[in-house]
Amino acid sequence: MMSDRTGAPERQRKLLLIEPDQTSAAFMRHMLTRAGYAVGFAPGGKEGLIAAWRDQPDAVIIELDLPDLDGLEVIRRLRADPRTQKTWILCLTQRSAPEATQQAFELGVEEYIVKQTDAVDLVLRRLVDLDHGTQPERDGTSPLKPGRIVAFLGAKGGVGTSSLCLNFAHEIASLEVQRQSVVVDLVLPMGDLAAFSAADRSIDIVQLTSEPRGARTPSSLRFDLPRPNGWQFQLVPGASDPARSADLVPDRLAPLIQMLRSTYGRVYVDVGRNLSSLAMLILRQADVLVAVLTPVSSVLAHTASTLAYLRDEGIPEDRFYLLSNRPLGVEDLPLEEIGQVLDRPPDGSVPYLKDNMYISNLQGLPLRARFARSHTTRSLQETATSLASRVSQAVRAGA
Repeated sequence: MMSDRTGAPERQRKLLLIEPDQTSAAFMRHMLTRAGYAVGFAPGGKEGLIAAWRDQPDAVIIELDLPDLDGLEVIRRLRADPRTQKTWILCLTQRSAPEATQQAFELGVEEYIVKQTDAVDLVLRRLVDLDHGTQPERDGTSPLKPGRIVAFLGAKGGVGTSSLCLNFAHEIASLEVQRQSVVVDLVLPMGDLAAFSAADRSIDIVQLTSEPRGARTPSSLRFDLPRPNGWQFQLVPGASDPARSADLVPDRLAPLIQMLRSTYGRVYVDVGRNLSSLAMLILRQADVLVAVLTPVSSVLAHTASTLAYLRDEGIPEDRFYLLSNRPLGVEDLPLEEIGQVLDRPPDGSVPYLKDNMYISNLQGLPLRARFARSHTTRSLQETATSLASRVSQAVRAGA
């Protein structure tokens, strides 16, 4: 039995499980019932639609591989009917291809969970999150809610996206000491995060996506992922060279991100200026999308086009956090003109960091470790506090 925000008991939440495999269905019904939910069941898509429209569940949990209808078609029909248009939908499925994940999010699902060792735990955590956030996150390494995803994107190269991703992750982790953080380098064909943080490359994103399903557990990730000296997070390094990036297995990226979310309270992902299907898989799931820009006309034009594209792809405006990395050049535009180009002012900004950041990157250190008393470092810390607040408050659709 759940409680509302005043502590008073609420009615028992109703779930509908659409699952063709009898063994999986029996196990899920047992786990969900034990967690306090009233669980309905349908073994196929047609029966699932009838049950959803008849019983009006609070949430539908669906396997996409169904014997009669494709699960995506079932979701499409649920979203098209006024009776289930706003019903929470969670995919719990064998499909892990980025295309399937993207299609599901385009149809408006609230969560996409691949069947693997952490799947049931993540379903239960997400259901708590969907229940209006009534229960607080648990301290320690196993947050009750799934870890928040913070994606860093640059519409144009050379705006400092990777350096800022590392340093903001470090600063926020220093503020949120009760939560463990991980940073993921998804800049292809080769990222810079391992070099900028002087991290060990004995394990990287290519290896993790090449391993068979079930080879990793949350405990093994926490043990094996490098923790760069002086930094407050663990790291999933990018490919060590462009040729190696070709071995990344796209269908394993979604399960990897899922396991990271069930292991860490914060998952920071650097996608660079990439809008590929792999990057979109991350951007669609991101609780906060940090768009890094500089206040010059060419960069602002690229940023405006990128943001318009993401809006057209269904990513809500309120997930964007516009971060201005000011180069202090003669072409800099004032905040008013930036707001006019982007239809909104930046959410945060940092001053000229180029020389200090360059030195820090060469030494593999956080900016604060190398230039602790600099006013630019203090400014970055203040903006990190603002971003941390935004991440804590972020709730994806349906939560």
